[in-house]
Amino acid sequence: MGMPEVPPDRLIREGEQPESQKKKKRLGAFFSGALVGIGVFTVIAFALAVGFVTHWEKQKADLHRDIAELESRVQELVKKDKKTVVPIIKKLRPQLDDNIAEDISKAIIKYSFEYRIPPEFVVYLMQRESRFDVLAKSKASALGLMQVLPKWHKDKMDKMGITKNEVYHIDNNVKLGCWILRGYINETGSIEKALTKYVGGTHESYVKDILIGFTNEMIPKKEITK
Repeated sequence: MGMPEVPPDRLIREGEQPESQKKKKRLGAFFSGALVGIGVFTVIAFALAVGFVTHWEKQKADLHRDIAELESRVQELVKKDKKTVVPIIKKLRPQLDDNIAEDISKAIIKYSFEYRIPPEFVVYLMQRESRFDVLAKSKASALGLMQVLPKWHKDKMDKMGITKNEVYHIDNNVKLGCWILRGYINETGSIEKALTKYVGGTHESYVKDILIGFTNEMIPKKEITK
């Protein structure tokens, strides 16, 4: 007699599972771990994002506060310097319209502050260049209050987004003039040399007139006694 056939499931020892079930459990454990990992990563990423946004909002708030403080400071300087600049302009050219003198003064104060040049110095440079004539044009085609040469400073005009005719505008012209002068000061390290480059020649009287006018303006007219 042959041995009775044993069913396949009887061949499995007690407590042992089929290979297919083991694989399913391993896959299940893997995906469960993966889901937990993804969940943890999502929580961490969310926390980091919230932290970044919070930090950015704080930085933005600080920046807005700094800008507001700077604007307030500029307004204080404008009010203070306007009392000085307008009278100097009117002293040098009494017949100049008050409104024009006011507009010139505002531009001088704004851009002298931006380019770190004393406003009184800009006034005496402008007086020597154009005598505060907004529409001044030289034989060399230098334009406006600060006698800017468009052909030599087209790069700056392009950055400002202005045309040749717009160089005459008070605000544009003063900005260009202060920008150019500051560049020459940085390049030469000397006010005298910067002025020589600004005028584009060796006009000793030009430099002398500006420096003397500025110096006389800044030194008290009355002797200070204790």
